[in-house]
Amino acid sequence: MLLVMTGLAAHAQMQLHPDTGPSHPAARARRPGLGAHRAQHAATSRFAGTSIAGLAGEELMRNGDEGMMRIIRIGKAKAAGNFAIAALSLPGIHISDPDKTCVVTLPLGQPLALHAIANDVGLERYGVDYPACPLQFDVLQRSVLVRGKPKACTFQKFDCVAHPRGLWGPDARSFGPAQAAADDSARGYAERRMRTLFVMLMHRTHGNRARDQLASDQAQFTTHRVMVCRNYARDAVEDFCALRLTEARIMALDAALVRAGAGHARAKMTQQRKNR
Repeated sequence: MLLVMTGLAAHAQMQLHPDTGPSHPAARARRPGLGAHRAQHAATSRFAGTSIAGLAGEELMRNGDEGMMRIIRIGKAKAAGNFAIAALSLPGIHISDPDKTCVVTLPLGQPLALHAIANDVGLERYGVDYPACPLQFDVLQRSVLVRGKPKACTFQKFDCVAHPRGLWGPDARSFGPAQAAADDSARGYAERRMRTLFVMLMHRTHGNRARDQLASDQAQFTTHRVMVCRNYARDAVEDFCALRLTEARIMALDAALVRAGAGHARAKMTQQRKNR
């Protein structure tokens, strides 16, 4: 695995120049006098729109073709506690006949309030405390990634085992050639950006064990992306799922770089105090 990731790092190093050329926004942001906050904005501007506010009123489908989740705003203020799930249908398989699919539409008496969950991956994360099937999800562009436990929720009354985990996005039937071309172009940039950030983080990571863990995490991400997206409707054509997960990985790597930079600054200050 280490040999594979070393090769990936080498390939990423070659991508540093074309990915950050003079016309690239991240390169322009690094010119003297612009400030660190503008550089950070430029680095992430391509992936704007990952706020839950952008999903309010949208109907999301698991794998782009099954179930339904509708998120709404329940207040005027832009606060985490002002969003809720107004409707939720979970796809699954019958308990009595696993060869047949089923859908459980949860009988919501009122919208399920969402609560924000702190995390270190650079994304908005929310949870909903529905007793029969509590959920957590990360907010991505035009989609949410339902993660963690439970892997499945059993509804004996409906003879159905529901599987909520995975990417919930727009109806795949709404995608056209223009969307496919845009996703293909965006994914090329996202892959290059991810490799660049991975190399930068490897350079700032000290110790063989920590570097091996980082390489392992990157390899696990690749496997996770394949597992999540292999059943996403039309993803072989649209690249929607792979693009969204790659963007999420970019945000996680970027957040890790910020932490690494802060740690380096603290260590440097500590060493300066000792040398006084």
